[in-house]
Amino acid sequence: MLQIQKKSLLFRTIIIVVITLSNLLVTVYCVYTWKSNGNLVSPSNCNNNIVRFLLQNIVISLPFIVLFLISLYLLKGHFADEMYLKVNGKYQKTVVFILSLVLLTFTIYCLFRQENKIRVALCLLYYLVFIAFPEEFLCRDVLTYLLKNEKAIIRYCVPNLLFGLSHVFSYSGWEKITVDYLTYFMTSQLLGLVVSGCIYQFMKEKTRTIWIPVLVHGFLDYTSLFVI
Repeated sequence: MLQIQKKSLLFRTIIIVVITLSNLLVTVYCVYTWKSNGNLVSPSNCNNNIVRFLLQNIVISLPFIVLFLISLYLLKGHFADEMYLKVNGKYQKTVVFILSLVLLTFTIYCLFRQENKIRVALCLLYYLVFIAFPEEFLCRDVLTYLLKNEKAIIRYCVPNLLFGLSHVFSYSGWEKITVDYLTYFMTSQLLGLVVSGCIYQFMKEKTRTIWIPVLVHGFLDYTSLFVI
């Protein structure tokens, strides 16, 4: 990855797009195939088939796992530092502790209020392990790492625009993508996703750890399932 950083911006942008598309296409192919066959298990009914729910998400996570291992191999001893995986300093530890405590408190609240306790636990796992961490690692770690020496506008806009666009299928509820829906998504949803991605990236760069945006991201996605 150190060698890729020395390549032209165009070359690195192409690599970034290829990485993002590879991850997205695997997800889209799997989800639409499972849905058409009636085998898709969503977070809303994950307790009905726990094994299939976990296996589906592991399969979807395979590109992320490969990317994680490739990054680990290429960066070697610099991996944890370059990917902001450490939690150093009193400030970082305090914020991570507070966010973890808030997440735990909300989970306990849901366990008392929700009849389906298993769904609460599975959704916590899903949004933290299968959604927040992979998305933050991909968009706010790997993609921004490849642009770390560029101006802020490029470093922020390119990864987070791709982050926003990658939600076009999931925001449709994995339904058919129509021109009307694309128009709605591009005019009403995309900007919010790009801005939220930029905020997560700002959190990472200012706190020097990926775990704070991971916890915030996971918490917001997780709570939305139970407060709606």
